[in-house]
Amino acid sequence: MKRFKLVLAGVILLLVAGLGFSAQKTVTISWNRNTETDMAQYEVYLNDSLIATVSQPDSGDTVSWTGTVNISDGDNVAKVIAVDEAGNKSQPGLSNSVNPAPAQPTGCTLGVE
Repeated sequence: MKRFKLVLAGVILLLVAGLGFSAQKTVTISWNRNTETDMAQYEVYLNDSLIATVSQPDSGDTVSWTGTVNISDGDNVAKVIAVDEAGNKSQPGLSNSVNPAPAQPTGCTLGVE
């Protein structure tokens, strides 16, 4: 198998469906399509847990996966591993870290009488 480099083109996009320490949220992970002729699929991980296997598309420059997963407030990282037809796996392409926690409140005051 040839060596190849997988680069994540996009970032994790979180469409927050509620707030809390851990919740079901819709996540989209996208990456540059590997153009090797023997490419079979991609393994998609979130925080080191396999969440999907995506088949190699026939065409296009990017590949993406969207699904609903349990995601925690705090840093979350996606990684994608390319797998060829012989089962050889690439090194993971890593996303930036995303924290879906709400922003801290600003303009807080305390009045005492």
